[in-house]
Amino acid sequence: MTQQPANSAHSPLQRWWPVALVAAVALVTYATSLRNEFIYDDWNLLVHNSAIRSWGNWWELVDPTSTFNRTFELLSWRPTLNLSYLVGYQLFGLNAGGHHLLTVVLHALNAALVYHFLRKLTSNATVALVGGLAFAVHPVHAEAIQVSSLRMDVLMTPFFLAALLAHMRLRERPDDRPFVWAGLAAGSCFLSLMGKEIGAVVPLVALLLDLRKEELKALTSRAGMLPYLGYASVGVIYGWLRFGLFSNIHQGAGYLGGSPLAALLSTGKIFAAYAGHLLWPLTLRADYVVTFATGLDVATVAAWALLAALAAVAYLARRRAPTLTFGLVWLAFTLLPVANLVPIRNPMADRYLYLPSVGFCAIAGWAAAEGARAAKARWGTAGGRAVFALVASVLIAWGALTVRQSAIWHDDITLWRETLRLEPASARAHHNLGSALGRVGRNREAESQLEATIRRWPRWAEPYYSLGTIYAKQGKDEQAAALFREALRWRPSHRLARSQLATIEAASAGTSEAIERARTAILADPTAPQGHYHLGVLYQRQGMRKQAKAAYREAVRLEPGFAKALNNLGIILASEGNLGEAEEAFGRAVAADPGYARAHLNLANLYLQRQSPERALPHLEAVIRLEPNHPRAEQIRALVRQIRQGS
Repeated sequence: MTQQPANSAHSPLQRWWPVALVAAVALVTYATSLRNEFIYDDWNLLVHNSAIRSWGNWWELVDPTSTFNRTFELLSWRPTLNLSYLVGYQLFGLNAGGHHLLTVVLHALNAALVYHFLRKLTSNATVALVGGLAFAVHPVHAEAIQVSSLRMDVLMTPFFLAALLAHMRLRERPDDRPFVWAGLAAGSCFLSLMGKEIGAVVPLVALLLDLRKEELKALTSRAGMLPYLGYASVGVIYGWLRFGLFSNIHQGAGYLGGSPLAALLSTGKIFAAYAGHLLWPLTLRADYVVTFATGLDVATVAAWALLAALAAVAYLARRRAPTLTFGLVWLAFTLLPVANLVPIRNPMADRYLYLPSVGFCAIAGWAAAEGARAAKARWGTAGGRAVFALVASVLIAWGALTVRQSAIWHDDITLWRETLRLEPASARAHHNLGSALGRVGRNREAESQLEATIRRWPRWAEPYYSLGTIYAKQGKDEQAAALFREALRWRPSHRLARSQLATIEAASAGTSEAIERARTAILADPTAPQGHYHLGVLYQRQGMRKQAKAAYREAVRLEPGFAKALNNLGIILASEGNLGEAEEAFGRAVAADPGYARAHLNLANLYLQRQSPERALPHLEAVIRLEPNHPRAEQIRALVRQIRQGS
């Protein structure tokens, strides 16, 4: 048998090297994010999410009627996303780099699928390669990829593209297992819906693909209608699950500007801004302050004029440049779910551009191929090469911007400081920066930031609650209680503030009835580790060690790095004679918060009790270093000298 030459048009190497290249570029570009920490919504959706701690909770994450889905802050039924959290935690625990790796690998898969989709769509290798590389490196994807908990767009995209690829395969060979391919298209559409609601756009894009081939007559045939019957079926099933069975107590958002008309006018400005982010991604940030349109001002008219011009271009180019038309219509269709036609809480975010950017990348690939063809026709081979050199320069520049974005999204403090530099009026950035500073123990800076937030936005509950938690951690119960009451004034449904306030009031009362009231309030939000910690403190004060131990264990289960809960758990275990478990608890407390002097002292005392002074020494030295004015400072210094002399 004659062996096929390596450079044959049908060579597997020739077919698959562009796919491997696009995926590899995506991986390399985002590799620096593997060093990044948990940020933004990761704290609520991953770190403090108790439901992802056990494989046994998988049905709780999927069931639209479960307590988790009815009360969780995600506000929507996205079981595929929830299961990705579960898988990520089971594989990597609370290793932030592992969760970032999972999202980056998904992005690389998506980049490869974008190449494959554009290759089949256009039958042009240049369009597909440039489009795939643009998708792999574009900086606008930073938010969707860098925030592990916000990977919903990254997660649903492979199913969205798989549905379209199955649809295209069915159209290519309608007599070859049509029910199988129609079923794959419908099933992939359903899986994309379970990742994010934007999956509902699959039938619209599929119809666009069919009309692009001018197969309108064929669509009315039995074979032509088959995939749409599948989409309709999964749509009915999903609609029943999402809107019939699912409901969330936190749901509810008003229209931008207070009315549908203001929302529509404002959406034009937002979409025009998105076009700028795709073309000129130099000032991307984690939050945007949207100035709502109240009428036909200059900015609003200009934005809608731009969108109308793009619509006209799409219509006029439909025959001579179908890829340009397809890309523009793809952008329009995939942005529909975030057009605020149904009110959404967050009116503008770069992560919403993840799937729509496929249309932009198709246009970029088309522009590169057409530009090179025209330049070659006029100036010869050198002209074509010059265009490709320019395209390569743009892609490299986008990649460099993406790497820069990765450094900005490294941690919450860096992220929100940069956001405030670009968007000083962002209430979310001010609040999140204050919360991040408080989380790492920089209390004075955190208090200053949150107090400034309250002065500027006095009717927003969150900064009151966040400042209250910082005061509570410092033992300033009266100030904390006042802030929690203020949070409840502006948001009566704020369960975290209510449970914290109940805990403080029960501690001051010190009665069994007060503890029971606090327990009831805390169980209203059983996912809050601070509530269980404070309940443990109350039980401990009442001498109820068994109940206190259970409360501390629950707090640690919800937040494995909760140093104070670990320390108090260690104290109880040591008093019961469980020195091994106590040592583990104190050790984990010290590892979670190396600046927590009390945990260092308790661990040192345990080592002294176990006749291991050499192991106690570094912890005693840490206490002196951290708290030079500790009430027992002289005694500890004397003990340090004694251990050193003995060694």
